[in-house]
Amino acid sequence: MDLIKIKAFLGKGRTTKNPNPKDLHVLRGYKPNTLLSYNAAAKKLIKSMRAKGKFSFKLPISAKDVNNFCYWAGREEDHPTQQDVSANTLQKYLYSIKAWHLFHNKEYPHTSEAKVAVMLRSSAREDAALPKKEEKKAVTLEHLVLLTQNLMQKGKKEREVLDIALVAFWGLERLGEITYQSKAGDPNPRKKIHVLDVRLRTAHNGTVRALITLRDAKTGKPSTSISRKGTTCYAQ
Repeated sequence: MDLIKIKAFLGKGRTTKNPNPKDLHVLRGYKPNTLLSYNAAAKKLIKSMRAKGKFSFKLPISAKDVNNFCYWAGREEDHPTQQDVSANTLQKYLYSIKAWHLFHNKEYPHTSEAKVAVMLRSSAREDAALPKKEEKKAVTLEHLVLLTQNLMQKGKKEREVLDIALVAFWGLERLGEITYQSKAGDPNPRKKIHVLDVRLRTAHNGTVRALITLRDAKTGKPSTSISRKGTTCYAQ
């Protein structure tokens, strides 16, 4: 995990902190995407505090700060603002802010939770009054078939892109988790695919199959092999 991406979470508000070995051990207990969401919540809270004129606050925050944050970030009747988020998102922010306090060994103001629950209900009613956004649809097998049929007829680069898409789809991984962000450097052996993670097997009929070991798959079961046949799985 690139620590520069979670700079707000590593800090305590106005103060910054260089993580020690114990801190790094704790951070490795979270998935990178989780830390990024925690960092987003920390940045949102910092923005809220600055809007109230508190430019030099540090953890822990007070119950009043939590209530002000919910009012500032939540939707209010007839008063839409640019910083508004849904009640569901706001609840996730609050959970992340608790994790922020936990990481820095600070006490979160739990006395604020009763009033926060009422404020979240109020914001949720405003959310319900808004027109619903069309949800982003998932990539299905139908899309993968079309992608395969198109890229198989192209050049080497396109076929390599197809290979990555197939591994991501069947391995239940995100593309960013099976690709490298840079051409040089030492990759994290627990997060990225190495040459030793790919084993080729030749069947009696001459068919070559690839067995790829993926780590931290989002919804895949640990130590479970997935084999598929068909247009989208010329490599298994």
